[in-house]
Amino acid sequence: MHRSGTSALAGALHRVGADFGSDLVAAQADNVRGYYEHRQVLALHEELFAAAASSWDDVSLHSGLPSWNERVVTSFQQQLATVLSEQFSQAALWAVKDPRLCRLLPLWLPILDQLGATPRLIMVSRTPAEVAASLARRDGFSREKSGLLWVEHTLLLEKASRGLCRALVSYEQLLTDPAAVVDQLGRDLDLEWPRSTAEAGPELDAFIDPDLRHEQLGEAGSADWGRVAPVLEPLAELLPASFGADGSEQLFDSFHQQFSQIARAIDPIVLEHLHQFGRREVERRLWSVGSSLQRQLDAVAEQLGAGLEQADQRLTAFVDDRELTARTLERRAQAAAEAAAGTDSTLRQFATSLEAAEGGVSYLSGELESVRATIDRWQDDVDLERRLDESQQAQNQVSNSLEYLSHSLDDLGARVADLSGQLERMNEQIAAVGRSRGLWLRAWASLRSRFRGKSAGSPPPAAPR
Repeated sequence: MHRSGTSALAGALHRVGADFGSDLVAAQADNVRGYYEHRQVLALHEELFAAAASSWDDVSLHSGLPSWNERVVTSFQQQLATVLSEQFSQAALWAVKDPRLCRLLPLWLPILDQLGATPRLIMVSRTPAEVAASLARRDGFSREKSGLLWVEHTLLLEKASRGLCRALVSYEQLLTDPAAVVDQLGRDLDLEWPRSTAEAGPELDAFIDPDLRHEQLGEAGSADWGRVAPVLEPLAELLPASFGADGSEQLFDSFHQQFSQIARAIDPIVLEHLHQFGRREVERRLWSVGSSLQRQLDAVAEQLGAGLEQADQRLTAFVDDRELTARTLERRAQAAAEAAAGTDSTLRQFATSLEAAEGGVSYLSGELESVRATIDRWQDDVDLERRLDESQQAQNQVSNSLEYLSHSLDDLGARVADLSGQLERMNEQIAAVGRSRGLWLRAWASLRSRFRGKSAGSPPPAAPR
Protein backbone atom coordinates (compact mmCIF):
# COMPACT_ATOMS: atom_id res chain seq x y z
CA MET A 1 0.00 0.00 0.00
CA HIS A 2 1.10 3.61 -0.58
CA ARG A 3 2.89 5.27 2.37
CA SER A 4 3.77 1.87 3.88
CA GLY A 5 7.56 2.22 3.69
CA THR A 6 8.20 0.78 0.23
CA SER A 7 10.70 3.55 -0.51
CA ALA A 8 12.69 2.75 2.62
CA LEU A 9 12.82 -0.93 1.72
CA ALA A 10 13.78 -0.17 -1.90
CA GLY A 11 16.61 2.09 -0.72
CA ALA A 12 17.88 -0.65 1.60
CA LEU A 13 17.83 -3.26 -1.18
CA HIS A 14 19.59 -0.85 -3.51
CA ARG A 15 22.47 -0.66 -1.02
CA VAL A 16 22.97 -4.42 -1.10
CA GLY A 17 23.08 -4.48 -4.90
CA ALA A 18 19.53 -4.56 -6.30
CA ASP A 19 19.40 -2.52 -9.53
CA PHE A 20 16.37 -0.19 -9.72
CA GLY A 21 17.50 1.44 -12.98
CA SER A 22 18.97 4.85 -13.71
CA ASP A 23 15.87 6.89 -14.66
CA LEU A 24 14.29 7.26 -11.21
CA VAL A 25 11.69 9.73 -9.94
CA ALA A 26 13.39 12.55 -8.04
CA ALA A 27 12.97 12.96 -4.29
CA GLN A 28 10.24 15.34 -3.12
CA ALA A 29 9.17 17.01 0.10
CA ASP A 30 7.03 14.04 1.16
CA ASN A 31 9.90 11.61 0.49
CA VAL A 32 13.27 13.32 0.88
CA ARG A 33 15.29 10.08 0.50
CA GLY A 34 13.83 9.26 -2.91
CA TYR A 35 11.05 6.96 -4.17
CA TYR A 36 13.18 4.44 -6.13
CA GLU A 37 10.38 4.34 -8.70
CA HIS A 38 11.38 4.04 -12.34
CA ARG A 39 10.11 7.05 -14.26
CA GLN A 40 9.12 5.18 -17.45
CA VAL A 41 7.39 2.35 -15.57
CA LEU A 42 5.46 4.85 -13.45
CA ALA A 43 4.40 6.77 -16.59
CA LEU A 44 3.07 3.54 -18.17
CA HIS A 45 1.08 2.78 -15.01
CA GLU A 46 -0.44 6.27 -14.93
CA GLU A 47 -1.33 6.13 -18.63
CA LEU A 48 -3.00 2.77 -18.09
CA PHE A 49 -5.21 4.16 -15.31
CA ALA A 50 -5.95 7.30 -17.33
CA ALA A 51 -7.10 5.16 -20.29
CA ALA A 52 -9.97 3.94 -18.04
CA ALA A 53 -10.61 7.35 -16.45
CA SER A 54 -9.32 5.91 -13.18
CA SER A 55 -6.43 6.38 -10.76
CA TRP A 56 -4.48 4.51 -8.09
CA ASP A 57 -6.89 5.70 -5.37
CA ASP A 58 -10.10 4.86 -7.25
CA VAL A 59 -12.45 3.41 -4.57
CA SER A 60 -15.08 2.44 -7.14
CA LEU A 61 -13.05 -0.53 -8.42
CA HIS A 62 -14.80 -3.37 -6.61
CA SER A 63 -12.90 -5.93 -8.71
CA GLY A 64 -9.61 -4.17 -8.15
CA LEU A 65 -8.88 -3.42 -11.82
CA PRO A 66 -10.50 -0.94 -14.24
CA SER A 67 -12.15 -2.18 -17.41
CA TRP A 68 -9.70 -1.95 -20.30
CA ASN A 69 -10.14 -3.14 -23.83
CA GLU A 70 -7.69 -5.66 -25.21
CA ARG A 71 -5.91 -3.08 -27.35
CA VAL A 72 -5.01 -0.93 -24.32
CA VAL A 73 -3.68 -3.91 -22.34
CA THR A 74 -1.65 -5.22 -25.28
CA SER A 75 -0.09 -1.81 -25.90
CA PHE A 76 0.80 -1.46 -22.21
CA GLN A 77 2.44 -4.89 -22.06
CA GLN A 78 4.43 -4.31 -25.25
CA GLN A 79 5.75 -0.97 -23.99
CA LEU A 80 6.49 -2.50 -20.58
CA ALA A 81 8.50 -5.34 -22.15
CA THR A 82 10.51 -2.81 -24.15
CA VAL A 83 11.33 -0.67 -21.10
CA LEU A 84 12.35 -3.66 -18.98
CA SER A 85 14.53 -5.09 -21.75
CA GLU A 86 16.27 -1.78 -22.35
CA GLN A 87 16.81 -0.97 -18.69
CA PHE A 88 17.57 -4.35 -17.08
CA SER A 89 18.72 -6.86 -19.73
CA GLN A 90 22.31 -6.71 -18.39
CA ALA A 91 21.38 -6.74 -14.68
CA ALA A 92 21.77 -9.96 -12.69
CA LEU A 93 19.39 -8.76 -9.96
CA TRP A 94 16.96 -5.94 -10.70
CA ALA A 95 13.89 -4.61 -8.94
CA VAL A 96 10.82 -2.46 -9.56
CA LYS A 97 9.00 -0.62 -6.81
CA ASP A 98 5.54 0.91 -7.25
CA PRO A 99 2.49 0.49 -4.96
CA ARG A 100 0.36 0.41 -8.13
CA LEU A 101 1.67 -3.13 -8.64
CA CYS A 102 -0.87 -4.18 -5.98
CA ARG A 103 -3.52 -3.63 -8.66
CA LEU A 104 -1.48 -4.24 -11.83
CA LEU A 105 0.55 -7.35 -10.93
CA PRO A 106 -1.70 -9.68 -13.05
CA LEU A 107 -0.73 -7.66 -16.14
CA TRP A 108 2.98 -7.92 -15.26
CA LEU A 109 3.31 -11.67 -14.77
CA PRO A 110 2.97 -12.66 -18.48
CA ILE A 111 5.65 -10.10 -19.40
CA LEU A 112 8.05 -11.37 -16.74
CA ASP A 113 7.52 -14.89 -18.02
CA GLN A 114 8.12 -13.71 -21.59
CA LEU A 115 11.42 -12.07 -20.56
CA GLY A 116 12.56 -15.16 -18.67
CA ALA A 117 12.63 -13.29 -15.35
CA THR A 118 11.97 -15.13 -12.09
CA PRO A 119 9.72 -12.89 -9.95
CA ARG A 120 10.18 -12.61 -6.21
CA LEU A 121 7.68 -10.39 -4.43
CA ILE A 122 8.13 -8.39 -1.22
CA MET A 123 5.15 -6.81 0.51
CA VAL A 124 5.73 -4.08 3.08
CA SER A 125 3.20 -3.91 5.90
CA ARG A 126 2.72 -0.81 8.05
CA THR A 127 0.17 -0.04 10.75
CA PRO A 128 -2.98 1.15 8.87
CA ALA A 129 -3.41 4.10 11.25
CA GLU A 130 0.04 5.45 10.28
CA VAL A 131 -0.73 4.91 6.57
CA ALA A 132 -4.00 6.84 6.95
CA ALA A 133 -2.29 9.67 8.85
CA SER A 134 0.38 9.97 6.15
CA LEU A 135 -2.23 10.03 3.36
CA ALA A 136 -4.28 12.62 5.25
CA ARG A 137 -1.20 14.82 5.59
CA ARG A 138 -0.14 14.43 1.93
CA ASP A 139 -3.42 14.01 0.00
CA GLY A 140 -6.16 15.05 2.42
CA PHE A 141 -7.85 11.61 2.36
CA SER A 142 -10.41 10.69 4.96
CA ARG A 143 -9.55 7.91 7.39
CA GLU A 144 -12.30 5.69 5.94
CA LYS A 145 -11.05 6.08 2.35
CA SER A 146 -7.45 5.35 3.38
CA GLY A 147 -8.64 2.28 5.30
CA LEU A 148 -10.61 1.01 2.32
CA LEU A 149 -7.57 1.47 0.04
CA TRP A 150 -5.30 -0.30 2.55
CA VAL A 151 -7.61 -3.33 2.69
CA GLU A 152 -8.06 -3.41 -1.07
CA HIS A 153 -4.34 -3.15 -1.90
CA THR A 154 -3.44 -5.79 0.68
CA LEU A 155 -6.03 -8.32 -0.47
CA LEU A 156 -5.38 -7.77 -4.20
CA LEU A 157 -1.64 -8.25 -3.81
CA GLU A 158 -2.00 -11.35 -1.65
CA LYS A 159 -4.29 -12.98 -4.19
CA ALA A 160 -2.30 -12.01 -7.30
CA SER A 161 0.99 -13.25 -5.78
CA ARG A 162 -0.18 -16.72 -4.75
CA GLY A 163 2.21 -19.34 -6.05
CA LEU A 164 5.10 -16.86 -6.30
CA CYS A 165 8.18 -16.74 -4.11
CA ARG A 166 7.19 -13.96 -1.71
CA ALA A 167 7.87 -12.47 1.70
CA LEU A 168 6.35 -9.93 4.10
CA VAL A 169 8.38 -7.13 5.70
CA SER A 170 7.33 -5.12 8.74
CA TYR A 171 8.02 -1.43 8.31
CA GLU A 172 8.61 -1.08 12.05
CA GLN A 173 11.24 -3.89 12.02
CA LEU A 174 12.89 -2.36 8.97
CA LEU A 175 13.42 0.91 10.85
CA THR A 176 14.72 -0.91 13.92
CA ASP A 177 17.22 -3.31 12.32
CA PRO A 178 17.51 -2.95 8.51
CA ALA A 179 20.46 -5.38 8.19
CA ALA A 180 18.56 -8.17 9.95
CA VAL A 181 15.49 -7.59 7.76
CA VAL A 182 17.55 -7.68 4.56
CA ASP A 183 19.37 -10.85 5.64
CA GLN A 184 16.04 -12.52 6.44
CA LEU A 185 14.67 -11.52 3.05
CA GLY A 186 17.66 -13.18 1.39
CA ARG A 187 16.86 -16.42 3.20
CA ASP A 188 13.11 -16.24 2.57
CA LEU A 189 13.53 -15.47 -1.14
CA ASP A 190 16.56 -17.74 -1.68
CA LEU A 191 18.67 -14.79 -2.84
CA GLU A 192 22.31 -13.93 -2.38
CA TRP A 193 22.67 -10.17 -2.37
CA PRO A 194 25.53 -8.80 -4.53
CA ARG A 195 26.76 -6.95 -1.43
CA SER A 196 26.61 -8.39 2.06
CA THR A 197 24.92 -6.45 4.85
CA ALA A 198 28.25 -6.48 6.69
CA GLU A 199 29.77 -4.52 3.80
CA ALA A 200 26.73 -2.26 3.29
CA GLY A 201 25.99 -1.88 7.02
CA PRO A 202 27.18 1.73 7.44
CA GLU A 203 25.22 2.79 4.34
CA LEU A 204 22.09 1.03 5.57
CA ASP A 205 22.31 2.70 8.96
CA ALA A 206 22.82 6.11 7.36
CA PHE A 207 19.88 5.63 4.95
CA ILE A 208 17.28 4.14 7.32
CA ASP A 209 16.56 7.04 9.65
CA PRO A 210 13.81 6.35 12.24
CA ASP A 211 13.34 10.12 12.61
CA LEU A 212 11.76 10.20 9.14
CA ARG A 213 8.83 8.22 10.52
CA HIS A 214 6.51 11.17 11.05
CA GLU A 215 3.46 9.14 12.14
CA GLN A 216 3.82 6.82 15.13
CA LEU A 217 0.29 5.90 16.12
CA GLY A 218 -1.47 2.99 17.71
CA GLU A 219 -4.64 1.44 16.35
CA ALA A 220 -7.81 3.50 16.96
CA GLY A 221 -11.30 2.15 17.67
CA SER A 222 -13.64 0.59 15.13
CA ALA A 223 -15.66 3.77 14.69
CA ASP A 224 -12.60 5.56 13.30
CA TRP A 225 -12.53 3.28 10.25
CA GLY A 226 -16.21 3.58 9.42
CA ARG A 227 -17.76 0.82 7.35
CA VAL A 228 -14.44 -0.86 6.52
CA ALA A 229 -13.56 -1.56 10.18
CA PRO A 230 -14.98 -5.15 10.30
CA VAL A 231 -12.42 -6.21 7.67
CA LEU A 232 -9.52 -3.88 8.35
CA GLU A 233 -8.93 -4.64 12.02
CA PRO A 234 -8.82 -8.47 11.85
CA LEU A 235 -6.85 -8.33 8.59
CA ALA A 236 -4.23 -6.03 10.14
CA GLU A 237 -3.96 -8.35 13.14
CA LEU A 238 -3.70 -11.63 11.19
CA LEU A 239 -1.61 -10.42 8.21
CA PRO A 240 1.93 -10.83 9.67
CA ALA A 241 1.40 -14.47 10.64
CA SER A 242 -0.88 -15.47 7.74
CA PHE A 243 0.80 -13.94 4.68
CA GLY A 244 2.27 -16.84 2.71
CA ALA A 245 1.43 -19.42 5.39
CA ASP A 246 0.14 -22.83 4.37
CA GLY A 247 -3.64 -22.99 4.21
CA SER A 248 -4.08 -19.23 4.55
CA GLU A 249 -5.83 -18.85 1.18
CA GLN A 250 -9.22 -19.70 2.72
CA LEU A 251 -8.76 -17.02 5.37
CA PHE A 252 -7.93 -14.34 2.81
CA ASP A 253 -10.76 -15.48 0.53
CA SER A 254 -13.19 -14.91 3.40
CA PHE A 255 -11.75 -11.39 3.80
CA HIS A 256 -12.33 -10.87 0.07
CA GLN A 257 -15.99 -11.86 0.32
CA GLN A 258 -16.59 -9.65 3.33
CA PHE A 259 -14.83 -6.72 1.71
CA SER A 260 -16.84 -7.12 -1.51
CA GLN A 261 -20.08 -6.85 0.46
CA ILE A 262 -18.86 -3.68 2.20
CA ALA A 263 -17.68 -2.16 -1.11
CA ARG A 264 -21.00 -2.86 -2.80
CA ALA A 265 -22.82 -1.23 0.11
CA ILE A 266 -21.16 2.10 -0.62
CA ASP A 267 -23.58 4.39 -2.46
CA PRO A 268 -23.35 3.35 -6.15
CA ILE A 269 -24.70 6.71 -7.34
CA VAL A 270 -21.83 8.52 -5.69
CA LEU A 271 -19.37 6.05 -7.16
CA GLU A 272 -20.94 6.46 -10.61
CA HIS A 273 -20.69 10.22 -10.25
CA LEU A 274 -17.03 9.95 -9.26
CA HIS A 275 -16.36 7.63 -12.16
CA GLN A 276 -18.06 9.93 -14.66
CA PHE A 277 -16.35 12.93 -13.13
CA GLY A 278 -13.02 11.22 -13.57
CA ARG A 279 -13.80 10.37 -17.18
CA ARG A 280 -14.83 13.94 -17.89
CA GLU A 281 -11.61 15.12 -16.25
CA VAL A 282 -9.61 12.88 -18.53
CA GLU A 283 -11.57 14.09 -21.54
CA ARG A 284 -11.02 17.68 -20.46
CA ARG A 285 -7.31 17.09 -20.19
CA LEU A 286 -7.24 15.38 -23.56
CA TRP A 287 -9.18 18.28 -25.09
CA SER A 288 -6.73 20.69 -23.49
CA VAL A 289 -3.82 18.74 -24.91
CA GLY A 290 -5.57 18.58 -28.30
CA SER A 291 -6.16 22.34 -28.28
CA SER A 292 -2.55 22.91 -27.41
CA LEU A 293 -1.47 20.65 -30.25
CA GLN A 294 -3.82 22.48 -32.66
CA ARG A 295 -2.30 25.78 -31.64
CA GLN A 296 1.13 24.34 -32.21
CA LEU A 297 0.06 23.07 -35.65
CA ASP A 298 -1.35 26.50 -36.53
CA ALA A 299 1.91 28.11 -35.47
CA VAL A 300 3.86 25.61 -37.55
CA ALA A 301 1.59 26.25 -40.56
CA GLU A 302 2.09 30.00 -40.17
CA GLN A 303 5.83 29.46 -39.97
CA LEU A 304 5.66 27.29 -43.08
CA GLY A 305 3.70 30.00 -44.93
CA ALA A 306 6.27 32.59 -43.98
CA GLY A 307 8.95 30.15 -44.98
CA LEU A 308 7.38 29.65 -48.43
CA GLU A 309 7.22 33.40 -48.96
CA GLN A 310 10.85 33.72 -47.98
CA ALA A 311 11.67 30.85 -50.33
CA ASP A 312 9.91 32.64 -53.21
CA GLN A 313 11.86 35.81 -52.47
CA ARG A 314 15.06 33.84 -52.38
CA LEU A 315 14.18 32.22 -55.73
CA THR A 316 13.63 35.64 -57.34
CA ALA A 317 16.92 36.84 -55.93
CA PHE A 318 18.57 33.69 -57.24
CA VAL A 319 17.25 34.35 -60.79
CA ASP A 320 18.56 37.91 -60.64
CA ASP A 321 21.90 36.64 -59.39
CA ARG A 322 21.95 34.13 -62.24
CA GLU A 323 21.49 36.82 -64.88
CA LEU A 324 24.16 38.92 -63.27
CA THR A 325 26.44 35.90 -63.17
CA ALA A 326 25.85 35.28 -66.91
CA ARG A 327 26.85 38.84 -67.81
CA THR A 328 29.88 38.56 -65.59
CA LEU A 329 30.90 35.31 -67.29
CA GLU A 330 30.51 36.94 -70.74
CA ARG A 331 32.84 39.77 -69.74
CA ARG A 332 35.29 37.30 -68.32
CA ALA A 333 35.22 35.28 -71.59
CA GLN A 334 36.08 38.43 -73.61
CA ALA A 335 38.89 39.24 -71.22
CA ALA A 336 40.12 35.67 -71.55
CA ALA A 337 40.21 35.96 -75.38
CA GLU A 338 42.27 39.14 -75.14
CA ALA A 339 44.56 37.48 -72.66
CA ALA A 340 44.95 34.52 -75.06
CA ALA A 341 46.08 36.83 -77.88
CA GLY A 342 48.64 38.42 -75.60
CA THR A 343 49.75 34.97 -74.57
CA ASP A 344 50.46 33.95 -78.20
CA SER A 345 52.77 36.98 -78.64
CA THR A 346 54.53 36.17 -75.44
CA LEU A 347 54.99 32.53 -76.52
CA ARG A 348 56.67 33.61 -79.78
CA GLN A 349 59.06 35.76 -77.79
CA PHE A 350 59.75 32.82 -75.54
CA ALA A 351 60.50 30.62 -78.61
CA THR A 352 63.13 33.10 -79.87
CA SER A 353 64.69 33.30 -76.44
CA LEU A 354 64.66 29.50 -76.26
CA GLU A 355 66.64 29.17 -79.49
CA ALA A 356 69.28 31.57 -78.14
CA ALA A 357 69.35 29.65 -74.92
CA GLU A 358 69.88 26.37 -76.79
CA GLY A 359 72.96 27.85 -78.53
CA GLY A 360 74.32 28.92 -75.16
CA VAL A 361 73.68 25.44 -73.84
CA SER A 362 75.68 23.86 -76.72
CA TYR A 363 78.64 26.17 -76.05
CA LEU A 364 78.49 25.41 -72.34
CA SER A 365 78.35 21.68 -73.11
CA GLY A 366 81.67 21.96 -75.00
CA GLU A 367 83.25 23.88 -72.14
CA LEU A 368 81.96 21.21 -69.77
CA GLU A 369 83.69 18.42 -71.75
CA SER A 370 86.97 20.36 -71.63
CA VAL A 371 86.66 20.81 -67.90
CA ARG A 372 85.92 17.10 -67.47
CA ALA A 373 89.10 16.17 -69.46
CA THR A 374 91.18 18.45 -67.26
CA ILE A 375 89.63 16.90 -64.19
CA ASP A 376 90.45 13.40 -65.53
CA ARG A 377 94.11 14.37 -65.95
CA TRP A 378 94.22 15.76 -62.50
CA GLN A 379 92.64 12.57 -61.25
CA ASP A 380 95.35 10.47 -62.99
CA ASP A 381 98.06 12.55 -61.32
CA VAL A 382 96.35 12.14 -57.99
CA ASP A 383 96.08 8.35 -58.54
CA LEU A 384 99.84 8.14 -59.44
CA GLU A 385 100.83 10.03 -56.33
CA ARG A 386 98.57 7.79 -54.28
CA ARG A 387 100.18 4.67 -55.79
CA LEU A 388 103.68 6.02 -55.03
CA ASP A 389 102.67 6.55 -51.46
CA GLU A 390 101.34 3.01 -51.31
CA SER A 391 104.61 1.63 -52.78
CA GLN A 392 106.67 3.57 -50.25
CA GLN A 393 104.52 2.20 -47.45
CA ALA A 394 104.98 -1.36 -48.81
CA GLN A 395 108.78 -0.85 -49.03
CA ASN A 396 108.84 0.35 -45.45
CA GLN A 397 106.90 -2.73 -44.38
CA VAL A 398 109.41 -5.02 -46.24
CA SER A 399 112.35 -3.26 -44.57
CA ASN A 400 110.77 -3.72 -41.20
CA SER A 401 110.19 -7.40 -41.96
CA LEU A 402 113.87 -7.91 -43.07
CA GLU A 403 115.12 -6.22 -39.94
CA TYR A 404 112.89 -8.47 -37.86
CA LEU A 405 114.20 -11.58 -39.72
CA SER A 406 117.81 -10.46 -39.14
CA HIS A 407 117.23 -10.21 -35.42
CA SER A 408 115.51 -13.62 -35.51
CA LEU A 409 118.55 -15.19 -37.30
CA ASP A 410 120.89 -13.72 -34.71
CA ASP A 411 118.83 -15.26 -31.96
CA LEU A 412 118.76 -18.60 -33.82
CA GLY A 413 122.57 -18.58 -34.19
CA ALA A 414 123.01 -17.99 -30.51
CA ARG A 415 120.71 -20.89 -29.74
CA VAL A 416 122.63 -23.18 -32.18
CA ALA A 417 125.94 -22.28 -30.50
CA ASP A 418 124.45 -23.02 -27.13
CA LEU A 419 123.17 -26.40 -28.36
CA SER A 420 126.61 -27.23 -29.84
CA GLY A 421 128.25 -26.63 -26.44
CA GLN A 422 125.69 -28.85 -24.80
CA LEU A 423 126.41 -31.60 -27.40
CA GLU A 424 130.16 -31.49 -26.74
CA ARG A 425 129.59 -31.85 -23.03
CA MET A 426 127.32 -34.82 -23.63
CA ASN A 427 129.91 -36.48 -25.83
CA GLU A 428 132.54 -36.01 -23.10
CA GLN A 429 130.18 -37.58 -20.60
CA ILE A 430 129.58 -40.53 -22.91
CA ALA A 431 133.33 -41.04 -23.37
CA ALA A 432 133.83 -40.95 -19.62
CA VAL A 433 131.10 -43.54 -19.21
CA GLY A 434 132.82 -45.72 -21.88
CA ARG A 435 136.13 -45.59 -20.08
CA SER A 436 134.47 -46.52 -16.80
CA ARG A 437 132.84 -49.54 -18.46
CA GLY A 438 136.18 -50.75 -19.81
CA LEU A 439 137.77 -50.66 -16.37
CA TRP A 440 134.81 -52.58 -14.93
CA LEU A 441 135.05 -55.29 -17.56
CA ARG A 442 138.75 -55.81 -16.94
CA ALA A 443 138.19 -55.99 -13.18
CA TRP A 444 135.45 -58.55 -13.67
CA ALA A 445 137.66 -60.71 -15.91
CA SER A 446 140.36 -60.75 -13.22
CA LEU A 447 137.89 -61.73 -10.53
CA ARG A 448 136.40 -64.46 -12.65
CA SER A 449 139.79 -66.02 -13.30
CA ARG A 450 140.50 -66.08 -9.62
CA PHE A 451 137.36 -67.75 -8.57
CA ARG A 452 136.92 -70.07 -11.47
CA GLY A 453 138.39 -72.98 -9.65
CA LYS A 454 136.29 -72.37 -6.52
CA SER A 455 132.98 -72.24 -8.12
CA ALA A 456 133.26 -74.49 -11.09
CA GLY A 457 129.94 -75.26 -12.77
CA SER A 458 128.08 -72.12 -11.46
CA PRO A 459 127.43 -69.41 -14.01
CA PRO A 460 129.11 -66.04 -13.46
CA PRO A 461 126.98 -63.11 -12.49
CA ALA A 462 125.84 -60.80 -15.22
CA ALA A 463 128.07 -57.90 -15.83
CA PRO A 464 126.60 -54.54 -14.83
CA ARG A 465 125.41 -52.43 -17.68
